[in-house]
Amino acid sequence: MEGLEMATEVEIIESVQELSEAMLTVEEWLLRHDQLADLETCRDRTLRQVTESYQNEYWEDYFCNQRAITREIHGIVGDLVCWFLLGNVTPNMFPDSNDPSFWRVVVAVGAGGIPCDVTVFNVSAVARQKLKEEVALEDTLRSQGYLLFAPRKFEDIINWLKQKVTAGKIRLPFHPTRNQPLLN
Repeated sequence: MEGLEMATEVEIIESVQELSEAMLTVEEWLLRHDQLADLETCRDRTLRQVTESYQNEYWEDYFCNQRAITREIHGIVGDLVCWFLLGNVTPNMFPDSNDPSFWRVVVAVGAGGIPCDVTVFNVSAVARQKLKEEVALEDTLRSQGYLLFAPRKFEDIINWLKQKVTAGKIRLPFHPTRNQPLLN
C-alpha cells in the first residue's frame, strides 16, 4: 500500500508541474494577446489622428489658395487701375515669397515607447502658426527625445511589432532606439 501511495504522490507532483507549465503558457498567450490588442488600438488611434491632420491640411491648403487667388486678383485690378490712371504699372508690392507649407505630418515616439508614448504631430500646421521652419520644429522634437516617423513607416513598424509579439520575441513597450535594425 505504501508503494501505491508513493506512486500516487509522484503522479500528483508531476501533474501539478504539468499544470503549472500549462498555466505559464496560457499566461504568456494572454499577455501576447493583450499586447497585440494594445498595438491595434495604438495603430487605429494614430492613423485616425493622421487622417484628421491631413483633412485639416487639405482645408487649410484650399483656403490659403483661395486667399492667394484673391490677392492676385486684387493685384491685377490694382495694376489695371494704375495703368489706366497713370499710364504705367507698378510692381506688385506684396509678392508671395513666404508661401506656407502643407502636408508634413509625423508620428512621434517618445521615451515611453510604443504603444504608450505615441503622438501625431502636424508639423506644417504648427510651423504656420508659429511662423517657423518645419525642419526647426522637427529638430526641436528630436532634441526632446522623440523619434519621428512618416505615418506609413509607423504603420510598417506596428505590423513588424505584431509579428514579433506574436512570436514571443518582443514585449511592449517597445523603444525603437534599442532595436536599430528596425530603423534601417
